[in-house]
Amino acid sequence: MKNKKIYVSLIIVCITLSAGLYAGYKDGKPLFQGNNESVDSEAVDAKEKESDLTLFGAWNLALNYAIKNWDKDVKTQLIASTDTKDSPCCRSGINGRRSCWNIIMNSPNKSSQYLIHIVEGAVLSAQEITQPSEYSFDKADIILDSDEMYNIAIYQDLYGASEWAWGYHYTLQYEYIGAEETPILTLSVRGVDNSGFEKMLTIDAASGEILLASVKNDKGDWDKVAIKDASKDFPTEDELETEYGLYEKCVEYHFDPLELRKAILNGIATNHFSPYSECESITPIEEWEKAMEDYYGEGWENFGV
Repeated sequence: MKNKKIYVSLIIVCITLSAGLYAGYKDGKPLFQGNNESVDSEAVDAKEKESDLTLFGAWNLALNYAIKNWDKDVKTQLIASTDTKDSPCCRSGINGRRSCWNIIMNSPNKSSQYLIHIVEGAVLSAQEITQPSEYSFDKADIILDSDEMYNIAIYQDLYGASEWAWGYHYTLQYEYIGAEETPILTLSVRGVDNSGFEKMLTIDAASGEILLASVKNDKGDWDKVAIKDASKDFPTEDELETEYGLYEKCVEYHFDPLELRKAILNGIATNHFSPYSECESITPIEEWEKAMEDYYGEGWENFGV
């Protein structure tokens, strides 16, 4: 069973690395960009017009494209963020958003699969591949988007990577966990621990339960690590601003927004809420401004205006 998990992981790595080789524009333009047309009677999320998408945002875009251009009965086999065209920044993936995603679709009407490569809110390439799997999933099977996974990740002391990969990476797939005889639909988020070792959280996509937290040791093997208990619901991005004043407090006290967000989540989970006293102001001011731009993007000075 262990070999099965290794095999699945190797396949995904190969797909992720190879997708960029086929990326290209048609007539100098992306193949497809998000719009407001429906997919299975659901309106495509307006977030798809942005360059950095959550997992669901990328999924909406890929579904819409595949239904129009490949087959109407598509199912999804894999969704994974990639580093293609991203900058080497450990903060990529903040709030569950990435600029590049790979999605593999299948269909009962096709013998091949369909690989869609999304870059900056547009389908950059799409091609048929041979990567069969008997397992596929629909949106109804998933309860967490990557922005919610990000909250879980930073509470579990997972940080953005800066060497083996950039930032936080998100994957949705079936995989074998432990001694299970059948694969489980999982969401995973990867980064590093506070010592810089690669760390991964594996989450049950149907329940949101953390199944496994593991860190890769210096020999390249994965070791299980403790999972912090959290029975509380974490706030959304909007609630962090409206109820906890994330941006306002960062501007007033020159906090790092990522560190303040983590302190807020820790306070909620432990019923010991004192995040503003736990954070330190950043100096010099240029470093604080860089932290604000990394978190809120260019034009952060006008956030909320």
